[in-house]
Amino acid sequence: FCMDPRAPLPDDSLPTVTSLEQSRIERYLTQMFAVYRASPNGSETLKLLREKHLPWLLRGLDGLEHSMKYLDNSRTWILYWILHSLELLGFRLTEQEADPEFQKNHSLRSHHVVDWIVRCFTSHTDEEGNLYGGYGGGPNQLPHLAPTYAAVNVLCLIGTKEAFASIPTEQLLRWFLRLKTDNNSFRMHEEGEIDIRAIYTCFAVATLCNILTPPLAAGVADYLLRCQTWEGGLGCEPYDEAHGGYTFCGLAALMLLHSGSRLDLHTLGRWVTSRQMRLEGGFNGRANKLVDSCYSFWVGATFSMLQSLLSDKGSEASIISHFLTLTDTLPTHSDNDSDAQALAEQPGRTGDWFFDEIALQEYVLLCCQAEGGGLKDKPPKPADYYHTCYSLAGLAIAQHSHRQLYSGLGLSADPCVLGDHSNLLVPCNPLFNLPQVRVRAALLHFGSRTHI
Repeated sequence: FCMDPRAPLPDDSLPTVTSLEQSRIERYLTQMFAVYRASPNGSETLKLLREKHLPWLLRGLDGLEHSMKYLDNSRTWILYWILHSLELLGFRLTEQEADPEFQKNHSLRSHHVVDWIVRCFTSHTDEEGNLYGGYGGGPNQLPHLAPTYAAVNVLCLIGTKEAFASIPTEQLLRWFLRLKTDNNSFRMHEEGEIDIRAIYTCFAVATLCNILTPPLAAGVADYLLRCQTWEGGLGCEPYDEAHGGYTFCGLAALMLLHSGSRLDLHTLGRWVTSRQMRLEGGFNGRANKLVDSCYSFWVGATFSMLQSLLSDKGSEASIISHFLTLTDTLPTHSDNDSDAQALAEQPGRTGDWFFDEIALQEYVLLCCQAEGGGLKDKPPKPADYYHTCYSLAGLAIAQHSHRQLYSGLGLSADPCVLGDHSNLLVPCNPLFNLPQVRVRAALLHFGSRTHI
């Protein structure tokens, strides 16, 4: 799949609020792309602004602005977005906190993170006297599957024995089972809404902690299959509109259940390939919606999983095993001309991938980086932690998808990196949205896969 030539969205002469906003964004980005393409070495000068993003993220760890108090119930998420972004950029808190320069400028330590996440866990006692519980968005808040996913991911990012030992897996499993409904869906919290996100967040945590038991998994794949729409993507629940975020959640959960191939993969492929915007190069989340950098991950990771399912190489169980054991080593770089030629001939440079990774990287690097640090949804919006995390994760997916898939097929492939090699990010696991080394550490700590 290749985005050239770039073209604006066709105008049907029936203006709506969205179509007018689409035209405005296209005019804005056309000017940015014109300057970029006029430069004789445009792609070579396109830089990931690490020196801006790192201090911007670290300031968030030191303390949030007063204006963000309305996100009090999302503090576990904010911590996850910041720590994951830092790791993708190659900055690991548990390593850097030993540096005297870091100690002089920053007070947060990894054990502070673990202690705070522990305070976010709330336990209750069931009818038989057994403890169950989950994590909230902050201390003393309602246990909810979304911040539980974020909290466990934070502990995986810290990755110490103390962090792993703090996760009460038996209580989590009892709570997960209480959230399961009679039709094999899940509620986000007790007496809460039923949502496909609940299934994904529950199963991602259960897989990392090795508690994805048969009673938890029974019948869930059948429910998820009912969420696939006539368009090909998946909705929040059966009969809802297909959406990029929900499609990722449904497909990832099905893959963890070894049931991804039960979807209509061809209609899914048709729908997901329509999400890349021809002029912008980034993805939207639904038909007739605007580009948004967060879908760089939600849709980009969906491509990575879909491509593996359609590779027709090995069983789905072997595919999942590969995703759970992906390499986390970064290849060395050479300035040799023959290496540059080999890179230009890699998959993706000639349109044999499901999406144009170069076009996506252009959108993220050229259009979504804020001069003061962080990444944004789209210009001229400001940067925020959410879009920084998912933009960088999507960028990593675009760079490493070939290498991850081809290694599973016994082939070799270098990362597909736009611009200088310094733009290369740490590989990101598409199933969990964590650096692969953190996924492996969690799987090793919690033991062999006894349930999947």
